[in-house]
Amino acid sequence: MKAPEGQLVKQGTREDRKTSREELRKAVSENNPKVQDEYDWVGSGPKAVAEIKRSYRMMQTLVKSPELDTVANKARLINLRLLIYQKEKELRERRLPGRDPKTYEAALRESPKYDKTPGSSSPIPKRVPKDSGETELPWSPSLKSLYEKQGFNAKPELVATVDDLRKRKDIVTNSDGSPRIFYRGVTIGEFADQFKGLGSEGGSHYPGKGMFGNGSYAAAPSYNDPEATAGNVIGIAKAYAGERNNLSSKVTAFALRKDANVVEFNGKTTEERMEQHMWWGEETVRDAEKKTGYRFTDLGEAAAALGIHAFTVPQRDGDYLVLLNRGAIIAAMDSQIPDENE
Repeated sequence: MKAPEGQLVKQGTREDRKTSREELRKAVSENNPKVQDEYDWVGSGPKAVAEIKRSYRMMQTLVKSPELDTVANKARLINLRLLIYQKEKELRERRLPGRDPKTYEAALRESPKYDKTPGSSSPIPKRVPKDSGETELPWSPSLKSLYEKQGFNAKPELVATVDDLRKRKDIVTNSDGSPRIFYRGVTIGEFADQFKGLGSEGGSHYPGKGMFGNGSYAAAPSYNDPEATAGNVIGIAKAYAGERNNLSSKVTAFALRKDANVVEFNGKTTEERMEQHMWWGEETVRDAEKKTGYRFTDLGEAAAALGIHAFTVPQRDGDYLVLLNRGAIIAAMDSQIPDENE
């Protein structure tokens, strides 16, 4: 019996079946890069998996027709199945920020639980001058050193998802009573892990830098109008994350603990809040120099030296948060930020 052109031999000698399998294996190997390239544009989210599954089902229907039951089509069917497996694996890894389920559960289980926010809320001890004739204050300690002095390297408490975070009753809220959720985007997942206290570098809180004062920056909804600015907040964090894939592992959602020493500005208008921040910043630097005996030029360092855990920077389309005490936050393992193609 002669098979149609290109069709696999379903019956015949053992040698025929061996030849048929070799032809199929070769076709799968040759066509796999083409299938990968063809579907590269769909990304790695749920929509991508659904798109490839539609193509797979269509190909399954086609190969039922004798004239289309060819080596090439069977190879494509196998490659689509392999691609689905690959994309679903990527999706699972994104949902569990790069960890297998056991490690993910262990991180949640081992997360610290605090009765109150760790770290000092008081100024560092005042420096004693070396001599009574001192005419100029020495420069302040580095932010890294201040974190160590104030206990600001404490690991944050972790919850599974941002939905779990919103249910907490011990977090700071917006002016309308809604949960105040902050989003911080970084370009590499390992940086987000460190921020959450995970990985080999998770024991220390990285002392970041910024134009409104050194510290770790995050986007925040406007205190006065959180609903209108919620979309801007996530957009800013996604922009800082750079590449639009694996956003959930590069964007951290977190909240501030209610008992944390946080400076917020609650003027009736954005302009009032911005003016409040400006005067507070100047006063904070002067206050830090008076109480610590050091000279400060950076607002973040001055605030940390005074025992301030975080402060907001009012903006027109939302706020920035400058975080100093990492132990003052509760962070979500999964921020539930979808990739752009989802």
